[in-house]
Order: sequence, then structure tokens, then C-alpha cells
Amino acid sequence: MSAHQYILYVDDDIDDLYVFNQALHITDATLEVKEARDGYQALTLLEEARKATNYPFLIVLDLNMPGMSGKEILNIIKKDVEWCTIPIVVFSTSSSKIDQDFCMQQNVAFITKPLHFSELVNTVSKLVRLCETTA
Repeated sequence: MSAHQYILYVDDDIDDLYVFNQALHITDATLEVKEARDGYQALTLLEEARKATNYPFLIVLDLNMPGMSGKEILNIIKKDVEWCTIPIVVFSTSSSKIDQDFCMQQNVAFITKPLHFSELVNTVSKLVRLCETTA
């Protein structure tokens, strides 16, 4: 992982962004979350990361967003020679088989957002540990 460790979390739901940040703080208070509320903002943050050569060690991506969907963002990231190496987890309220199949085809993990905060903390902890072991 880079010296400046952070997660890029792309979600249009302010409450989900807040709760994810709280769960991450419990898991590892040293990690930062850079938030993008839509796909365009996510791509801007990734371009800034490219210029600084300081990429997130994980991208957490919601699928259902206005403007540019998570699927569209994922397709763009997967086609970029530098961005495609960043681990991505789709984190969505969707339980659609179509969405799950799409993520499988893109070779990214698909996690349905847990209903309880304790489940979210456990999920975030697993994601961080997984990224640490693959870095």
C-alpha cells in the first residue's frame, strides 16, 4: 500500500457515506475515506490520484447512482491501464442477480449493504484485511 492509505468510496447516499466512515474508523482509525457522490466526481478524484501517483488502495462503489451509474464507472476504471489494478468492491443495496452477474464478469466482489451497523463494521474490517494481504 502507498504511504498515504485511503479508500475511495463512491455513493450518492450521504447517510451511507457517513455510516461507512464510522465503521472504518472503528476498524482502522488511520485510514482515510475520500468520498465521491457521483461517477463524475469519482473520475475526477482518480485523475488527481494519477497526477500525484497516490492511488486509493480500495474503491468501494455503489451501483445505483444518478448521472453515471456504478456500472459505467466500473467499465471506465477497468479499461484504464493504471486504475484497473486498484481492487474494487461493489457495495450496493441491490440484490439483483443481473447486478451480481455483471460484477462477476468484471471480476469484482459484490456485497449487499448490511442492515445492521455491527455487520457493516465486520464487512469493512474484512475488506481492509483483504486489501492488506493482497497489497
